[in-house]
Amino acid sequence: MRLQAIGVNFIDTYKRSGLYSVPTPFTVGEEGAGVVEAVGPGVAGVKPGDRVVYSNVQGSYAEYAVVPADKLVQIPDGLEDPKLPWPACCRA
Repeated sequence: MRLQAIGVNFIDTYKRSGLYSVPTPFTVGEEGAGVVEAVGPGVAGVKPGDRVVYSNVQGSYAEYAVVPADKLVQIPDGLEDPKLPWPACCRA
């Protein structure tokens, strides 16, 4: 997915400092919002062009992220593109 907004959280500082061990190399950030650019074979429920948010997937400090489809939550039609990611508020 192409990221349009990401979350910056205090836990990211723990990972950068080494306080929380993360296998290296890694990309910091665990939540984001953006547009699906492509899906893998057999993926259902999400398609290119869908506006989505996610959380708890490492690697959002980037332009693009590979996110499992089951971690994506669609942004409802009629809502403007988020200025900040808000995955926690959209989880069912």
